[in-house]
Amino acid sequence: MVKVTVTVKVMVKVMVMVKVMVKVKGKVRVKVMVRVMVKVMVRVRVRVRVRVRVRVRVTLTNKDKFMTSTLRETLMKTLEEIEATSLRSDDHILSIFLAKNVFIRTVTHHYTGKALCIKDGFLMLKDCAWIADDGRFSTALSKGVFEEVEPFPDGNVFISLGSILDVSEWMHELPRKQK
Repeated sequence: MVKVTVTVKVMVKVMVMVKVMVKVKGKVRVKVMVRVMVKVMVRVRVRVRVRVRVRVRVTLTNKDKFMTSTLRETLMKTLEEIEATSLRSDDHILSIFLAKNVFIRTVTHHYTGKALCIKDGFLMLKDCAWIADDGRFSTALSKGVFEEVEPFPDGNVFISLGSILDVSEWMHELPRKQK
């Protein structure tokens, strides 16, 4: 987001006509012209949203012996993040969580997963797990430990935006084992 500050200077000229009655031997009319200069400073904040789409195509095969598995994983993770940010929906408040691991509380359930995109009233999560029992809530968020976890099979899960109560960034590894 780009913030722009604009300063506007305005010069205002004011003409004032005053009738003055002075007791002299007769009536005297006096016209007084007054010039007033006023400086007005106006500060305007402008928000600019920039949307960038990036298309990257990388083909990895087993023949690429020079690539270590760690490098492959890092490259694949980076490509997923690029893809997630290109699907970004900047007009929704939850777009700040895209390409990040999240903990979501809905009206009836709790979930963890990696937020991929927002589309048609749904938030798409990857590596999603339903948290059947989070135990002590503060402990679960700070230490990343739950009492009961039911991971979804690999694939994407869509959660209705209307059912979401709150979203927190999940600073731990996503739970992928049933507990």
